[in-house]
Amino acid sequence: MLTGLVKFAACCRAYGLMVSPGEVLDCARSLESLEFTDQSRFKTIIRAHFIKTIRHRNRFEEVYKLFFSQHSGFSMGPDPGKARAIEKLNLALENQARKADKKQEKGKLSRALLDFLRGDPEPFLARVQAIHTREEETPRGFKSNLGPLSAKLDVLLTANRIRQQITGIPETDSGTGEAVRQMKNLYHSSLDRALAILSREPVSQNIALRQDPGSPLDPGRIREMPFSSLSGKDLDQARILMDRLVKKLKDKAGRRYRTRNRGGLDVKKTLGRANRFQGIPLEIIYKKKIPAKARIIALCDVSGSVWSTARFMLQLLYALEECFSQIKSFIFVAELTEISGYFKDLDIDRAVAGILKDPGINLNERTDYGSVLHDFLENHGSDLNMKTTLIILGDGRSNYYNPRAHILEQIREKCRRIIWLIPEPGRLWGTGDSEIHTYKHHCHEIRTCMNLKHLTDFVRELVL
Repeated sequence: MLTGLVKFAACCRAYGLMVSPGEVLDCARSLESLEFTDQSRFKTIIRAHFIKTIRHRNRFEEVYKLFFSQHSGFSMGPDPGKARAIEKLNLALENQARKADKKQEKGKLSRALLDFLRGDPEPFLARVQAIHTREEETPRGFKSNLGPLSAKLDVLLTANRIRQQITGIPETDSGTGEAVRQMKNLYHSSLDRALAILSREPVSQNIALRQDPGSPLDPGRIREMPFSSLSGKDLDQARILMDRLVKKLKDKAGRRYRTRNRGGLDVKKTLGRANRFQGIPLEIIYKKKIPAKARIIALCDVSGSVWSTARFMLQLLYALEECFSQIKSFIFVAELTEISGYFKDLDIDRAVAGILKDPGINLNERTDYGSVLHDFLENHGSDLNMKTTLIILGDGRSNYYNPRAHILEQIREKCRRIIWLIPEPGRLWGTGDSEIHTYKHHCHEIRTCMNLKHLTDFVRELVL
């Protein structure tokens, strides 16, 4: 039992689930007194030990089904014809693998697929996971998504060669013909299963995701006009509305932080006060609970019309800076640049002018969200903690580059919340080169933010 459990844990790790040796041993102890005919309890015990969060449930279910059901094997029983059929097929597939072994990489791929057919999915799952999370260095100024696509094409070609090899095995032997036919069908269905796993990236379950595509707009009202449509006069009115909002939010936040909400019972102070009344606790003292201030990190896309929304959001955040313990801001197109200093030292107009003139910011590049997320995690991941709210403002349109959504999942593990603001109406989410439906599985909240009403509603919830 322990050997099989160790192999299953290895498959889980190959598919991106973290399972420690201690968890495997604890699971084995829990299964010792279980009858193996009780499949429901068997699965429940393994799931309780191997899954740390509900987000990983889908991935666990995939591996469990693959390991315990899809590859249960072909029962030979006492029939020698079945044994000869399996030997015949395995010999043909081994010949295919030896031919591929002349080229080392193709040989490893063939071996991984053959192991998958025989009931050991770990090598193939590890290869698929490597393709989905592939990081490749490309020359500066040249980017493409050909690396993962080329790797998937190699798997498809190798699978087709193995399929042809299986199809070409004769079924003329009267003693083993039916058994060979059954084995060929089993292997063909297993190859279909392998290609299905390759074609879709594993997605984390995100049942608590909050989505707000935005309500219908009234273009006649300043508060509901898209930021990209505001003229000079409209901008002045929008700033007046923002100033009023900032004043109200500061007053409300100030009262909130000054008010000490009742916390739990303070036993030490209650007993100390009881000494005045001969040990009788006539006065109950409670702990004083002060609301904690959030740390904010903002990543803002500044390509095209997104910048008009970004400047308003940054202006609001820094106007309410005293309501947060810390604010850090970054802008990006294809590369990440920190701009926190501009808004701390200059007013909004001079800050915007300085940002646009910064020689380190190239506004003419093509947006690459995958590269930006990689740079942020690598260079600024230490800024994240469980008090940090990460705000990403952008349309998620990555010009068909690799979205690298798994990096956003790693970022999620390091911070309290990820909120994605999209300066587009909900009907455009996921259209064209938009990767929002890929990223949303790793966010706590996504919402439309394309006018002053959307922005003020969001900031009000963030502050209060």
